[in-house]
Amino acid sequence: GGLLWLPLSLLLWITPGSGSGFRSLGSLGIVGGVAGVLFLTPFGTGLNEWLDGLRFHSLHPGMQRVAGIETRHGLMELAALEDERLTVNDGAITASFPPSPQTLVETAWILSQVEHPDRMLQIGGFHQGITRALLDSSVQHLQLLLEDAQGFETLEPHLPSQQRATLADARLKLAFGDGRAWVRQGMGRETFDLILIHMGDPTSVRHNRFHTLEFFQSLVPLLSAEGVVCTRIGGAANYLGREVAGLGA
Repeated sequence: GGLLWLPLSLLLWITPGSGSGFRSLGSLGIVGGVAGVLFLTPFGTGLNEWLDGLRFHSLHPGMQRVAGIETRHGLMELAALEDERLTVNDGAITASFPPSPQTLVETAWILSQVEHPDRMLQIGGFHQGITRALLDSSVQHLQLLLEDAQGFETLEPHLPSQQRATLADARLKLAFGDGRAWVRQGMGRETFDLILIHMGDPTSVRHNRFHTLEFFQSLVPLLSAEGVVCTRIGGAANYLGREVAGLGA
């Protein structure tokens, strides 16, 4: 959407102003008319989508942009690469579907932390395929918390059939909003055998909120007697640089 301001800026630059330095009413009228065409008509919508496609192709050659939207949580896009569907957040590929073998191994490790978990709480991570893998186990109830309702609703019609089937599973309960607020409001209402935090590495203010001592303490009332909290951060196989070592400290 921001690219549409470029022709408006050029128009203001080349439009002559009055002697006092202020733009004339006629010039402002021209700019207003162009703005109306760009922002309020199907032509403007099509132009915006075309510009988004050019930007996406320059960043990810070989991938086709299927859908996308920019919300207060960032830019979320869905792309196609042969038989794969990939989610792209703020220009970085964050998940692929069908789930990779690594995702299935990670899910098996998560489930191994508790013997026969019946009730689970998952914060984030739906597009990574973990939700589907969790429901393929013996779990009886899975509460899924996602932040970006607008982004999710934009991508949902374009998701692979298996992902859409996941949303229809009767054991899944989906809620949108701030995960921390949901946890505070949910204290004492229900408990979970396993709580999974899948909000990304704590490298920003947005994600760091889910890796603080205060947040972990707020999860305690939501745990069953043998309940466990699982989280994850990035790592390295052979060498830990300063940033990676700091995350795991």
